Amino acid sequence: MARGANQRGWWQSYKGAVPRWFRRYVGLESAAAEIRTYETELIPGLLQTADYAHTLINSSNPEMPADEVANRLKVRTERQERLLNDGARLVAVISEAAIRRMVGGRAVMSDQLELLVDVQQQAQVEVQIVPCSAGAHPGAGFPFVLLRFPDDVAPSLAYTESLTSAAYHDRQADVETYTVVFDRLRATASSPAESAELIRRAARDLQA
Repeated sequence: MARGANQRGWWQSYKGAVPRWFRRYVGLESAAAEIRTYETELIPGLLQTADYAHTLINSSNPEMPADEVANRLKVRTERQERLLNDGARLVAVISEAAIRRMVGGRAVMSDQLELLVDVQQQAQVEVQIVPCSAGAHPGAGFPFVLLRFPDDVAPSLAYTESLTSAAYHDRQADVETYTVVFDRLRATASSPAESAELIRRAARDLQA
């Protein structure tokens, strides 16, 4: 595991906002030089708008106190800002189902899709969409994240999660398996330029 992942970090100032099982991941993410994420149902957390994230939090935790919801949103926003300001590379492969799923209504989804297009103007961010027409493909149904660290910090690892827990796969054989799957997903997905057009098309369909 990357050094410092369990040490006190910036996220700990948002008391109770980060579930215990997710804290290590936030620390690892903060130390990563490259983040490769594959999502099947939702927009990746690092690319979510505040309204989109707010909708997800409320839908999964309808009884969560308002102050805790606000703090969770602040944590997500800071994760995004640190990604864009610190220069870590982000490669996101997203199923077309995620950009078509109506989360929070038309206005929320419209803003979310606009962000997905705009963020690609950042040199270190790349977004690829796996179109529904791709059919069965590697990784279908199994979202995961691959984290690569500077050479002097730690070896790469893969991260997966469920509703209440997370798993860190740091055995070299496991990391290699996830890496092969991710590379195949990128080959299956539309190019970044084609993906941007798929996102724009989904946004236009919201207005139909």
